[in-house]
Amino acid sequence: MNPARFFQRLSARERRTVTLAVIVVVTAVGALRVLPAISRWAGSAAQRRDAAQETLGRARAVIAEREATRESLSVHAARLVSVAPRVFGGSTPAEAGAQLASLVGGFADQRRVRIGRQDVQTDSGSGLFTRLTLRVEAESDITGLTSWLAQLEQNDKLLSIRSLAVEAPEPAAPAAQPERLRAVVTIGAWATITDTTRAR
Repeated sequence: MNPARFFQRLSARERRTVTLAVIVVVTAVGALRVLPAISRWAGSAAQRRDAAQETLGRARAVIAEREATRESLSVHAARLVSVAPRVFGGSTPAEAGAQLASLVGGFADQRRVRIGRQDVQTDSGSGLFTRLTLRVEAESDITGLTSWLAQLEQNDKLLSIRSLAVEAPEPAAPAAQPERLRAVVTIGAWATITDTTRAR
């Protein structure tokens, strides 16, 4: 039977029903073909969105890390500038140690403290700064020693008293005579060495 003649013989209501049925069937077939593609596209879009968010998060973390590093470098640079005048300097650790011994000896002369012996040790394995250690044998009365030690800790250089041992060499001295005390002091300081090849 010719479909066209069959369709023409139908009433208007029957033709509407058939047309609606055809539309429903075509729509259903199209949906079966289109929906999987739409589903795949939606999944791919979600993956792209998640990847973009992850990339954005990493970028923000890198920027924050760079900002923190920049701020940290600025803080360290400011600290170095403020500390530089308070440490000793020299082309070699021995030269810096000699400056430390000279400063300590000069303070001793001002306080009438007699220096018997000075031994300097250096440690260049502390990074940017070289650690200086000075062991001093000194002798004076209680006033001279205390004022000398106070001057060492309160001067412009970064000095620290690491150890102190005091004894009275003449405990039976006359009362009218000021008691002489003998002290062994270990003093710590820091230095920057300009010639790093000679410091090794």
